[in-house]
Amino acid sequence: MRNRIAPVVLFSLALLLSTCTPPPPEKAKDPVTLQLKWLHQAQFAGFYMAREKGYYAEENLDVTFLEGGQDVNPCERLCNSKADFAIVSAESVFSKHKEDRNVKAVAVIYQRSPVVFAAKAESHIVRPQDFAGKTIAVSNVEGGGFVEALIQFNTLMKKMGLKPSDYRTVPFDPLYQDFLSGKADITTTSLVSGAIMLRNKGIQLNFIWPGDYGIPFYSDTLATTDKYLQEKPDIALRFVRASMRGWQDVVEHADEAVDATLKYVEAKDRTFQHDMVEAQMPLVHTGKQPIGWMEPQIWQSMYQILVEQGISQNPVQNLESVYTLDLLKAVYKAEDK
Repeated sequence: MRNRIAPVVLFSLALLLSTCTPPPPEKAKDPVTLQLKWLHQAQFAGFYMAREKGYYAEENLDVTFLEGGQDVNPCERLCNSKADFAIVSAESVFSKHKEDRNVKAVAVIYQRSPVVFAAKAESHIVRPQDFAGKTIAVSNVEGGGFVEALIQFNTLMKKMGLKPSDYRTVPFDPLYQDFLSGKADITTTSLVSGAIMLRNKGIQLNFIWPGDYGIPFYSDTLATTDKYLQEKPDIALRFVRASMRGWQDVVEHADEAVDATLKYVEAKDRTFQHDMVEAQMPLVHTGKQPIGWMEPQIWQSMYQILVEQGISQNPVQNLESVYTLDLLKAVYKAEDK
């Protein structure tokens, strides 16, 4: 009997000791800092979703969001190592190429630019040719404002054969005072912000979108640096993969995206944030390419436009120095799209 009991006792002791042994410590999460292009709003809903739904945690990432603002230059934040990733305007990747040569686009969130030119419905301005003889509120490079819109405006006018003497311009006003008062017939605006504000005032609008006239332009672009990609390629891949999952969820679950956004924004205006989510859907998900995807021919077209307008004065010998498809190909397990 004693011989039969001994193994049982030893097994019980071993089991007790194993349950008392503390589990191995969890692996520390890799920190990642994302610099936003502007203040918290639904414009960045995909990143909020990736955090709130645990996609970053699943990739063992601890992601911090840094708000943007009037005096925040996302590209500079990248170059000064104050952020690992940033949402930047697509043209800034080119325009600062010499100064910020190590900034590189890894995904494009807005595959279509939100820039449009708005006119009141009763004006019967419905196409670029109708700009002749009109007053347009558009930015200027010196003012440092809506430069993306100015670039597309100049390109559109040239393509339509309109000279500066054919129309009049006034400075772009984000409050749209000249447009509302009738001093400007047409205003630059964004489908995901200003256009929503104007419609909420009860104004019926006609939109002229440069993309309809053969002027493709990327907008919100996820960028990092060559140094980061070289030193932390695995973290970069995990961050992009989780972020694209977040943006896919925005497309599929708009209400959840609004819920996630409201945890970050200061002004809890659910209607406005919902309208922003809805407005950016066709910009993020075109139905032609996976979310975040980039096409070489569009980068080439943008570069040619920037050179023609003197925005990018520093030659780019190889476009792959300003963007890479490597991470997206790994995310979507694709060699070519």
